[in-house]
Amino acid sequence: MNCGSLVARFRASDTSLLSAVALWQAQGRRVLAAVGLVVLMASDALAEPGAAPVGEPADSTRAMLESEATAVLDAFMATFNARDAEAHTATYHFPHYRLARGAMSFWETRAVAEQDYRQVFQRLPESGWQRSRWVSREVVTASADKIHVATRFQRLRADGTVIGTYDSLYVLIRRDGRWGVKLRSSFLP
Repeated sequence: MNCGSLVARFRASDTSLLSAVALWQAQGRRVLAAVGLVVLMASDALAEPGAAPVGEPADSTRAMLESEATAVLDAFMATFNARDAEAHTATYHFPHYRLARGAMSFWETRAVAEQDYRQVFQRLPESGWQRSRWVSREVVTASADKIHVATRFQRLRADGTVIGTYDSLYVLIRRDGRWGVKLRSSFLP
């Protein structure tokens, strides 16, 4: 079931948004996030039949935006693996939000995020983690100043065995001429 058919089914019934998300999840698809679903539904609702989604750039512009998003996410992962809190938080925009394990984390400033990530980088190896890697990254929707990227990543042990594979949604924004990760929603246990 794709987003368009989910939206059609949602519109044709008295289904609540939470039921629609549960339906999508039950169909074996990744639930990107309720916010992403609402954005996709709004885009579909405003578009004419056969028209490109609202706010979608031309193919050449989209390719450039995808390349820029990939570069930010490459830096995000490389600095995370390097356990470099200062460089890692340079890939963010603040305030920064992360929804995982049923709780929203919030960093008002880069200094606070750096302090927290120094602690994360000290504790994470205790779980057996040695590094992480992207399995997939798919730009779901993009505009000149915002990009939604559905990702799948893995956490790995030193011997290369997989600790876990996790789906996430990253929202990148362009502010002051620079792309950065504004918020993330992941399905970490």
